[in-house]
Amino acid sequence: MRNQVCPPLRLSVTPLWLALAFVACSESVDVTDPGPDRTPAISVAAASSALALPQGERATVTVTVTRSGGLTGSVNLSLTGTPTGLTTTFAPMSVPAGETSSVLTVSAGGAAPIGTHELIVRASGAGVQQATAALGVTVEEGPTFSISLDPAVVDIFLWDHRNGECLLLGPERLRPVRPDRAGGRPYCPTGR
Repeated sequence: MRNQVCPPLRLSVTPLWLALAFVACSESVDVTDPGPDRTPAISVAAASSALALPQGERATVTVTVTRSGGLTGSVNLSLTGTPTGLTTTFAPMSVPAGETSSVLTVSAGGAAPIGTHELIVRASGAGVQQATAALGVTVEEGPTFSISLDPAVVDIFLWDHRNGECLLLGPERLRPVRPDRAGGRPYCPTGR
């Protein structure tokens, strides 16, 4: 932006001289460029707007903070909308000056509600308006398992150190069983 001061004229003022002076001075003033916006601000965004994970598992997403308007301070991150059964952590929770990202870890417990949940990432800093970003987290049914035995009845052998005998824990009662000897030490039979 240039400003030029026109020297005072000591000539007789005529309309032609006034027109020339006006044009000469007005060309040196640039009012179309107001300069950069210096209002400090922050914005926040997740690398992905959606995560999917089964119950009992965890997933991560990178959260990026952008500072503008001369802001250089740390930016604090938080999350709202987290249902019971989901746990979340930021690493780091406060993005220090000079850094721009944090990793958000979302863990779904075994009882986390199945379905899609909208979480809101919030970024805040000193002297700036809070910024937000939406993150959809879909919890899917976790793996299930069962145990079955074949045969359905299993004998369990216990060594009774007090009496020095092997006991069979059967479906009806606990009864002694004569141990075999292997290497000079008694052991309970397995599967006999």
